[in-house]
Amino acid sequence: MLNLTDRECTAIIAKSNTSATKLASESLRVLGQIALLKNRHDELVENIKIEKRKAVAAQEALILNKGVPKKVSGMRNSLLAKMDRVKREDITIAEQRRLDEEIEKLEEEIKTICNHPFVFHKEGYSGSSSDDYEGGYPSERYCVVCGLEERATDFRQNGRVDMVGSVFETFKSSEGRMVHKEPYRHHPQCLSKMDIWVPLGAALKPFEEVVAKVLHS
Repeated sequence: MLNLTDRECTAIIAKSNTSATKLASESLRVLGQIALLKNRHDELVENIKIEKRKAVAAQEALILNKGVPKKVSGMRNSLLAKMDRVKREDITIAEQRRLDEEIEKLEEEIKTICNHPFVFHKEGYSGSSSDDYEGGYPSERYCVVCGLEERATDFRQNGRVDMVGSVFETFKSSEGRMVHKEPYRHHPQCLSKMDIWVPLGAALKPFEEVVAKVLHS
């Protein structure tokens, strides 16, 4: 036997309903606090990302401030001058041949002394599944100071070779190097590499713009 009167049962019902209402109200309040805390958490996470990006950009600004060694920039300027000279219409065949040889020699020499501080990354393509990935090609990186190029090495993924690759030996990311994607260009220009044989200031401008955009945001 319960040994409860109708009056006692009615009192329990009223008390429990009142408690349930209060608890439901408290639950809603807590849910509201959770939502606010979730929003604050998301905001903090985003701010952390922003500050980390700024720290990286400031580190890259140091690389830009350091610039290119005088020996490298001087050799590069000499190379550009010869490239301009060889394009002239009044040049003789003999001089053109001599300049072509000097240009080739300088291009190879500058690659050996450059430490490759400014590098563009060109994303590869994994290929189409309908073509059994035969059309894939690896990612590439190239120095905008000296023109040295490097293809990513392939690596196996899910039992097959990923043609895009991700490993670079010479152009690996480091504290003293800026590695950025090429500036966007429309098709078909985007298929070829950027022309790096321009004055050094123009070659480095895309890197400066990326850093400035982050630090001034």
